Amino acid sequence: MRDAGFNPAHGEFAATEPRPDGTPWTGVVHDENARLMGGVAGHAGLFSTVADLGRFAAWWVSSDDGPVPALLRREAERRQTSGLAGRRGLGWARTGDRHDILGETWPASAVSHTGFTGTSLALDPASGVWAVLLTNRVHFGRDAIAVKRIRHDFHEAIATTLIPHR
Repeated sequence: MRDAGFNPAHGEFAATEPRPDGTPWTGVVHDENARLMGGVAGHAGLFSTVADLGRFAAWWVSSDDGPVPALLRREAERRQTSGLAGRRGLGWARTGDRHDILGETWPASAVSHTGFTGTSLALDPASGVWAVLLTNRVHFGRDAIAVKRIRHDFHEAIATTLIPHR
C-alpha cells in the first residue's frame, strides 16, 4: 500500500463533519476519541485511497503469502466468537453477525469490515471477489439509515454480478 496512513500530510480527502466554526474536518479523523489520541487509534483515523484498498483487498483474497501468510489470513476470517452471540473473525464481521452488511447474497465464506463514516470492505476468498465502498455519511449528520441502504444495495449488486451462486 502506498497511500494509507494516519494524520495525512497531503492529498485530497473528503470532508467529514463541520467543526464548531462551520468549516469541515478535512484530512483529520472525525472520531473525537481518536482525535484526542493525536489522530492515531486502533478504531479510527486511518486514511487511504480506493487504489490502496483495492490492492489490499486483492492481496487479502489471494493465496500469496506476502507479509501475512494466506493460512493466517484465512484463520483471521474464521469465527473467533464461538459460544458468544456474535459471528466475528479477527477484525471481520462474518455473514450472520448482527453487524453483517453483506446479507444472504454473499456466501458464508465472505467477511466484511465497516467504518463509521460509511466506508466498507467486503471479501470472499473462496471466489476471489472483493468490493470497496468509500462513502461519507457524516458530512450531513450521523444518521446511519441511508448508508445502510447504500451498503446493502452496493454489496448485493457486486455479489449478484460477480459471485457464482449455487
